[in-house]
Formats: sequence, C-alpha cells, structure tokens
Amino acid sequence: MIYTTCFVIAILFLIAGILLAKRPGKGSGSVLIRPRNWMIMGVFASATSLFIPIYAQVFSGSFSGLKTLLISFHNAIRLFIVDGEFNIIQDSITEDVGGIWVPYSILAAILYVLAPILTFSLILSLIRNAHAYITYLFAYFKDVYIFSELNDESIALAKSLKANHKHAAIVYTDVFETNDEKSYELMQKVRRLMGITFKSDVELINFRVHSKNRKLTFILIGHDEAENIRQSMTLIDKYRGREHTELYVFSDMPEGELLISGMDKGNIKVRRINGTSTLINRYLYEHGTALFDEAIEGANAKHINALILGVGQYGKEMLRALPWFCQMDGYRVYIDAYDAQKDMAEKFEADYPELMSAEHNGAFDPEDAEYEISLHPGMDADTVTFINSLTERIILGDCRDTTFAFVATGDDNENVRIATKLRTFFERKGIHPRIVTIVQNSHVNKGLKDIRNYSGQPYDIQFIGSMEEVYSEESVMNSELEQDALSRHLRWGNEEDFWRYEYNYRSSVATTLHARVKKHCQMPGLDKREEELTPEERAALERLEHRRWNAYMRAEGYVFSGSKDPASRNDLGKMHHDLIPYKYLSEEEKRKDSKVTTF
Repeated sequence: MIYTTCFVIAILFLIAGILLAKRPGKGSGSVLIRPRNWMIMGVFASATSLFIPIYAQVFSGSFSGLKTLLISFHNAIRLFIVDGEFNIIQDSITEDVGGIWVPYSILAAILYVLAPILTFSLILSLIRNAHAYITYLFAYFKDVYIFSELNDESIALAKSLKANHKHAAIVYTDVFETNDEKSYELMQKVRRLMGITFKSDVELINFRVHSKNRKLTFILIGHDEAENIRQSMTLIDKYRGREHTELYVFSDMPEGELLISGMDKGNIKVRRINGTSTLINRYLYEHGTALFDEAIEGANAKHINALILGVGQYGKEMLRALPWFCQMDGYRVYIDAYDAQKDMAEKFEADYPELMSAEHNGAFDPEDAEYEISLHPGMDADTVTFINSLTERIILGDCRDTTFAFVATGDDNENVRIATKLRTFFERKGIHPRIVTIVQNSHVNKGLKDIRNYSGQPYDIQFIGSMEEVYSEESVMNSELEQDALSRHLRWGNEEDFWRYEYNYRSSVATTLHARVKKHCQMPGLDKREEELTPEERAALERLEHRRWNAYMRAEGYVFSGSKDPASRNDLGKMHHDLIPYKYLSEEEKRKDSKVTTF
C-alpha cells in the first residue's frame, strides 16, 4: 500500500513541477522562482517520494521515520550530481509490491535521467550569467542602457539608441531563452546589437560596479505596468545617491504618477513615459498646424471639423487635446467622436465634467474656450446608422464638412480597413479631409505609405504609431518637444520640478504645442518681449492663452472651485479658482498669460 501511495504522490509532484514551469508570466511574489527552479523542485520531491517506501523497509526502531526521510533526501540529491545508483530501485521494486512495479520503475528511470539534465542546465545558466557580468565589466567606461525586459518595444528603442550612441553598451535583464520562434528572433536581434543578457531581474543585479562619470540609464519597459512601477521604486531606493543616473518607466497607469512623484529621487532623473500622450503630442507638434491650414471658411470663423473614430486609448487622448490645441482667434473647432461602446459618453463626461458641460461645450464665448464636442456612443463604423450620421453633418451645412479624421479602434487591421472605407465615403461626398490612423506594426506601416488603388489613385492616409516611431530615442528620451517645454517651464520654475511633477511637465508641453500654433497663425506681438507689447497685442495674447488654458484644464478633469479666492484651489479635488472667463481675471493673473506666451 505504501508503494502505491508514494507512487501517486511522486506523479503529482512531477506534474506540479511541470505545470508551474510552464505557467505564463510570474507574480510579484515569485521573482526568484524561475521555470527551471520549479522543475528542479518537482523532480526532487518526486524522487524523494519514490525512495521513501524503499528505506521505510530498511529502517526500523527509534527515529525510523526521520532516518527514512533524511536518507530519501540524500538519495534524491545524488540523482542531481549523477551519483545515484539504479540498483536500489531494481533490487527493491519487484513483482512483490503489486501491479505498480513496472510504472514505478519507469518513473524512477525518468527521474534518474531528468535530474542530471536539470543540473547541467543550471550550471550552464550560471556560466552564462557569469559571462554577462564579465562582459558588463568590460563596459566600465561606457554609457550603459539597461532594459528590464526583452521584447519588441525594447529592441526598437535599443536599435535607436545604438544608432545614435555607437559606443554605448546595451543590457537586457530577465532574459530566458525558450525554443519558440519569437524568443529565437529576439535573441538574434540582441546579438546583432552586441547586447549583454542577464537572466536575473533588473532589481537583483548590482550595476554599481561602473565608472561614476559614465551614465547608467534604466529603461523599465515590461508589458506588466504594475511591475514596471514596482521596479522603479526599488531602483530609485537603490541608486538615488549615484550621479549620472536616469530612469525611464513606461506606464499609462495614473497611480504610477502618484507613486513616483512622491518619492525622494536623490540624484536620479526619473521620467514616466505615457506612450499614448507621447504619440499624440508628437503628432500635434510635427503636423498639428496643418489642421489650421486645412480649415474651411465659415460665416464667422474658419472651421476645423474633426472626426474621431474610437474613443479608446489613443482616441480619447486626441479628443482631450483638440479642444485646447485648436483655440485660435478666427477659428472654431467642432469634434464628433464615435465609439461602439454604449457607455462611452457617460464615462467621458464623468471624467471631464466641465469640458462637457452645456455652459462651456458649444457656448462659443470669446472670453472663454470655444469648442463643440459631440459624442456618439454605441455607433459601429460598419453600420448605415454611422454613415447616415456623417451624411447628416454634411447636409446640415454651416461648413460641417470633415477636415480631419482620426481612426483609432485599437486594432491595426481594423484601423486600415475603416480609414480606407472613410476615404471612399468622403470621395463620394466630394470632400478630401486629412485622415490619420494608428498602425503599430512597423513593416505594415512602411508598406502602407503612399498606397494607391488599382487605378493609381492615392488614398492619402497618414499612418502613425509604428514601433520604430514610438520607441525611438527622439520620442522617448531626447524629444525636441520636451526640450522646448523645459525651456518654457524654466521661465517661472526650476528643472527639478519639471521632471518631478507631471502636472508641470504636461502643462508645459501643452503650452509649447500651442505656442507653435500661435506662431504659425502669425499672432501679432508673439515675437516681442512682454514689456514691448502694445495694449491691444497684450490683451489679444492674454485672452487667447487663457482660453487655451481653460480648455486644457477642463480636459485634465479640473472644474471651477466656486470662488475666485486662490485659497479655494484644491488640486487633489481638481478644483481651480481661475477657471473663469478672461474678463473676470485679476490683472496679476492676466500678466501670467502674456508672460507664458511671449519670448
């Protein structure tokens, strides 16, 4: 009976080890337990179980149970150092133990082979890790870029960094080679970059053995955003006293901003990368002025008529940006946003109540932000209802023809299909708006540029968001927009606060983006110093800047505090005393707007 029981237990231990080794990902509490380690534990427990009934017969008397367990452990260990003898199995497991003697022997034989293989694998792993440490030492006098994970995104960014910094060292951590094609392709790319790979987690490796005058840059770019945040907090604690150290953490999670901004970062420059806002801001920085060039004449102003298809990650960011970005004297912006989710409007209005309130949305008060947002939830782009809705906007007239369309459904294939379908629809209506869509696959993105139909007619669709575009040094670390925003921030603040508080960072970026629009539209007085402005120029610049600021703050979720008293401001509640029309501002607050705008 004991042989049958221990055989079943041994089978269960082996199966458990295999299943745990094959499970996807890892929890935050199991950083040290790798797939191979689970297999080793499973094999060890299984072998121990098989030896127990054998030695239970050998020992008798006092402490027999303890002796049996210890000697079973001892023999299980011997398997891993290729010192186990199979004779004990052959001599002990005979037909006398019942009908399980054959499967018992087979399982034992499997463990006798599997244990040394796992030992060899472990030794090979240690050799590789030692090789990684030695290679890292040879990079002692180089700038080093350390990635927390090996994936497509980190490869794209590493290629960009290597192209710009040929002598820098690229390091990947948490790297485990598997037999699948994806792993093989990624490792081939690492070798072409001459990258150093560690199996250990980025938190567990000591990177301090490095020249104090050379830069260490940590890039936390794993697909688990919660893990990125956790790793960033550990690394800040570990390296805050080191100069020439930077940390970039990729996370769209709002709690990431709260956790990182509240920490004492010491000498480390820490930057949370929100990939969504980075892409939208970069597009507006490089191409946003075209929205004004392509606006159409209306009765009282030129119209920017924007269509957003998909209010998900990217669509929502564009929807929030356009109301403040398109604030300009002589222009009005109308935005129609469609999404298949039926509760899209309710969720958006809950997050940005004052942006969508009837008091401001569509009010067109020249002393306040001027825009009109129309939300269309539960609308499928493939339905006739959607087509009729677009047609209705055109038939209504008042220059409601679409001038800008942004497609972001969350799927590359769907984005391409719907964007081309939109082009067909607009051609039938005799209009040719700018159409922009997201295609993240770099090969597809490149292949689609300048696409034409069988008659040679260009679809004239702009594809953005490719892996190489989003994950490049120019976008992530050395952005021209970012440097312009920092320069603008330094007029009234310090650099430390620019990097530390994302409120300052985002606000300065938005101000910089709109400054390009003002310059493009040739606002009078923009090229003057503040003290050189005429009263008319000052008033126009201040009024426009406050209109933009009002729209921006509402798009950040802020509401009026209920009083013009500065004491009523509550950033925790996103309440601000200056969210009022320009004419009600104090002269001191008006001067802030002209100071922001001028050079």
